[in-house]
Amino acid sequence: MATAEKELRVRSIDGDKVDIVSFEITNLFGNCSYKIPFDRNLLKEKTFPNILILSGKNGCGKTTILKMISGMIKMNFDEFRRVPFDSASLNLSNGRSLSVKKTGRSDFPLAVSYKDAEVELYKSRSISEESSLYLPEDYIEKIEIIRNVAMRDLNKIKFELILIDRGFYQSDMDVNEYGYMYPNKEKTRKNLSLLVSKFIANAQIDYRRFFEDNTNYLLSKLTDSILNEYDQFSKEVIVSSIMDIKFRYNKMDRYRLYYDSNSDDLLKIINKTYMNVDRTMSMIYPYVALEEERLRRAEFIISRLSEFEAIMNDFMPDKSISLNSEDGILIRRGDALIREDDLSSGEYHFLYMMVSALICESEGTIIAIDEPELSLHVSWQRRLVDALTRCSAKASPLFLFATHSIAIASQHKGSVYEMAGLE
Repeated sequence: MATAEKELRVRSIDGDKVDIVSFEITNLFGNCSYKIPFDRNLLKEKTFPNILILSGKNGCGKTTILKMISGMIKMNFDEFRRVPFDSASLNLSNGRSLSVKKTGRSDFPLAVSYKDAEVELYKSRSISEESSLYLPEDYIEKIEIIRNVAMRDLNKIKFELILIDRGFYQSDMDVNEYGYMYPNKEKTRKNLSLLVSKFIANAQIDYRRFFEDNTNYLLSKLTDSILNEYDQFSKEVIVSSIMDIKFRYNKMDRYRLYYDSNSDDLLKIINKTYMNVDRTMSMIYPYVALEEERLRRAEFIISRLSEFEAIMNDFMPDKSISLNSEDGILIRRGDALIREDDLSSGEYHFLYMMVSALICESEGTIIAIDEPELSLHVSWQRRLVDALTRCSAKASPLFLFATHSIAIASQHKGSVYEMAGLE
């Protein structure tokens, strides 16, 4: 099962997007050095998710590197305190790098720098009253400066790390008065149904947060209505369009997507219009175009939800899985509803990964999964990556896998980064 380290972030409004370009580390465990590229432009189709697979023997550092990257994005350097290495850097698309180096000192073992800010970190994040006596007077101030500078960029990267173990727990990260990140002691199993419900609600408010869409459908329709001479304002055409809108709105009921439609009011106006029909139709047309645009946005959501359902029901033919805005996920075996916890470890593991793909945002999302093959039958392993990429349609996440699975790696040889093991 899995531990998901994911903290909620306010969407940044500060400048352009930021991606990870590469992660570099020297002398990990004393003799392993890597430069791992995060190339988000490997595929021609921008909206098709990218894939990076870390493959290597036990002990080469796959899981450790995922934890390090996750820690750097959160400005949490516990993994670096724990593991032998010389230096590491997270290189970003804005030309900046977050760097960590071993200092050789037992009390302040790490030096962290970003832009012009730099600080040497104490050996522990937990600072007792006694140990605080040995800290420089400006220590906390330097911590705050580098955090504030780095997080302006790091907050633009949405990173979820799924670690496979026996729990699938979510470890939320809090901030104490010193600005350090520390995990809550209480761990609770992540509520996947709630995540789906929140995704549907947020996508209805701001669909571009989750779906890439470079078109301006409404402006295009209104421009055509001004520039082109054709019978789009005829009563028959507009009535037909409204009836199509009503039919498409009805398809949203199954997912309990609710929009205030003006279709019935528009039909009433048309049915009462006997004079100046052309003028009335030309006035109604912008409202029809607006309804069509709202539907088009809703259909982005429906498309991803229906793809999720189709994939899950194909993988689990003995169950029926459906989604809606109120319940999130409904799982049935025959006529009986069952809980997420009632699934087998492999089924729940797969459901968890699929939900992470379903709710991913349109840009800047990295979903890192350690040993995704655990608890999965080899036939599921072969189909896993394709299922996740299909489920995140109209977005550009990077799926980062650390795996020993030949079934997974062999399906995507061009996306594999080979890591040498320890001798």
